[in-house]
Amino acid sequence: MRLEIKGKQSLALNHSESNRIKRFKLEKDIINNADIIFTTCSMAGGREFEKINHAFDYVIIDEACQSIELSALIPLQYNAKKVVLVGDPKQLPATIFSQRASRRGLN
Repeated sequence: MRLEIKGKQSLALNHSESNRIKRFKLEKDIINNADIIFTTCSMAGGREFEKINHAFDYVIIDEACQSIELSALIPLQYNAKKVVLVGDPKQLPATIFSQRASRRGLN
């Protein structure tokens, strides 16, 4: 279940300080007790993941051939025991809009 949905079901949210603290604790509890977490590589660096207090057994990056190396490094910060890169090298390369990044080999 998505974190936002679970949080809204468990807590009537408003903007009071006590509810923000309760929401933070609830999110932390949900994330730290989850068996599986799905996210994009970029969102693995989001504020929700600051609450994780354990390492992962596995990090699986799907469509790895579509990602750039810098993006794929983000989920690796959680000290996974094993990393699995899944992808088809015959697909299109990652899309890079920055000409400066392309000139520096990030394409």
